[in-house]
Amino acid sequence: MDFEQLLKAIDIGETCDCEFKSARGGFPDSFWPTYSGMANTDGGIVFFGIKEKDLKFYIEGLSIDQIQLYQKILWDNLNNRSRVNRNLLTSHHVRTIQVGQKNILAIAIPKALRIEGPIYYWVISVREHIPSTS
Repeated sequence: MDFEQLLKAIDIGETCDCEFKSARGGFPDSFWPTYSGMANTDGGIVFFGIKEKDLKFYIEGLSIDQIQLYQKILWDNLNNRSRVNRNLLTSHHVRTIQVGQKNILAIAIPKALRIEGPIYYWVISVREHIPSTS
């Protein structure tokens, strides 16, 4: 996805295959149900660094340090079977889009093949791991 496609996606807003997350306050826990849900349907793309205000979306951006940290958190969790049952992503699914002086982290989630799914995640904020699917 390039800059023009990103602007068009922002103009359309969130859909079943496109979500925006601010991620200013840290890696969003809400990514994991989105990962599961998109993988178990038709796939999609998630953008970190875009905030919602008054039902509209705006490019907030992330620092390079935030993007590097979020990429580490993403890969660590995708490869942790205590977090998700399968990593569907490769490096070409995760990229940074520069918009002026702002950076957006784009994560493309492919549709899981029948032999790969269902994709599920565990809620790890509680003591017991509870499997969950979307």
